[in-house]
Amino acid sequence: MKTLPINVVIEGLPVLVVGGEFEAHEKVEKLLRYGADITVLAPALNDELTSLAEAGHIRHLAETYTPAHLKGYRLVYVGDLCKDKREQIREDTRELGVLFNAVDMPGLCDFIMPASIQGKNFALSICTGGKAAGLSRQLREQLESAIHQEDEILEVLDQIRTIFKRKYDTFGQRRDRLWAILEELEAIEKANDATVKP
Repeated sequence: MKTLPINVVIEGLPVLVVGGEFEAHEKVEKLLRYGADITVLAPALNDELTSLAEAGHIRHLAETYTPAHLKGYRLVYVGDLCKDKREQIREDTRELGVLFNAVDMPGLCDFIMPASIQGKNFALSICTGGKAAGLSRQLREQLESAIHQEDEILEVLDQIRTIFKRKYDTFGQRRDRLWAILEELEAIEKANDATVKP
């Protein structure tokens, strides 16, 4: 299954999570890190979700799903419900243009939650099309240890970008000047390497 890699700003976005057990809790924890406005729809919640609801981090609707529950939401996650219910919810979301995700059923999903590395200034996602979440997680852990300095580099690049936007009118001019600088730096680095070699 091919997926389009996009990064969505969900801070304050209304998100509905259907189900109140472990799978739903996993999704809620991830969504909370990105500031989503989360409602959990389930007759009952597990202890972890109950604690989040009592602390005011999520809203809980102690009801059984009906299509009316989808009104006002942009993303819908379905956790621990039977397959038939998931398929019905998917059909309902399609009619309303709401994006749908069913845990561990990539064939039903409009989008997939990748393993991700979130820095201060960047995000890196790894997706295996829902076929090997464990591999995505393993690759994420390997990459996390390799790119811990990238946030600092991005701060510098953002400052350079701001200067370039003031100095050069078009994207093409900015790109050409940046490549020229990078080529000059590469030449300096090669010259330095040559002088230190015996």
